[in-house]
Amino acid sequence: MADLTAINTENCRIIKSKLLNGENTEWEACKIFSKLVDDDTEEHNCLGCQFVDLHQAILINFESMDASRLSEEFYFKTYLFWLYQNVERIYELFELVNPNSKNPLLKTFFEKNFIATKQIKRWTNFVKHPKAFQFAHHPKYVYESDAALIPAGSIILDTARIEYFYQGTSRNKELHKEISKKSNVIVKIPDLNLLTDKFCEEFKIFTKWICENEMIAEFLKDESTIDEYYENELLG
Repeated sequence: MADLTAINTENCRIIKSKLLNGENTEWEACKIFSKLVDDDTEEHNCLGCQFVDLHQAILINFESMDASRLSEEFYFKTYLFWLYQNVERIYELFELVNPNSKNPLLKTFFEKNFIATKQIKRWTNFVKHPKAFQFAHHPKYVYESDAALIPAGSIILDTARIEYFYQGTSRNKELHKEISKKSNVIVKIPDLNLLTDKFCEEFKIFTKWICENEMIAEFLKDESTIDEYYENELLG
C-alpha cells in the first residue's frame, strides 16, 4: 500500500514551494489579481482572488489532514477534485478568450503547455462520469508506485487509457465491452507528486500568459474587475 502520509506531505511541500514561494506570503495567483486591478483604486478582481482561495484551502486542509487514516481511493479522489477546481477555471478562461478554440495559435499554446491540466480534467471526468466502469466488479485502486503488485492479466485503467476512453462518448461501447462484468479491473492512480509538480508549473505559465499579454489582461479585467469594492465592504 502506498504511503499516503508521505505522498500528502510532498504534495503540500510542492504547492507551498511553487505557488507560495516557500515562506513568501504572496501566492502566485496574486499576480493575476494585481495585473487586473489598477493601483491606488478600490477595485477588486475575482479571478485572482478565487485562485488564491483555492490554493490556500488546498494547502491548509491537506497539511492538517491525517492521510494515513484514508483509503488510497478516497485520498486520490478528494485531492483530485481540489486540483480540478483550478483546472475547470483555466479551461473556462481559455474558452472565454478563444471561443471554440477558433484561434489556432491560442489552441496550440494551450495544448502544448497544459498537459497535466488536461490529465487532471480527464481523471476527474472518470470520477464524475464512470460510464461502463460501474459494471466492473470490485475494481481496485493501486498507486503507480505500487505497479509491481498488480496481478498479471489485470485490466488496467491508467492515465493513457483514461485519456483514451474519457475524452468524450465515442468509445463508450468499446469501454463497456472491455470491462463490463470483469472482476480484474485495476485503476492505476498516477504519481500525484509528479502531477502536482507539473500542475504548479503549468499554473505559473497560465499566470504569465495573463500578466504578460496586455490585450488578454485588459479583456479579462473588463470581465472580472469591479470598482469601489473595498469602499462598499466598509459601508456594508
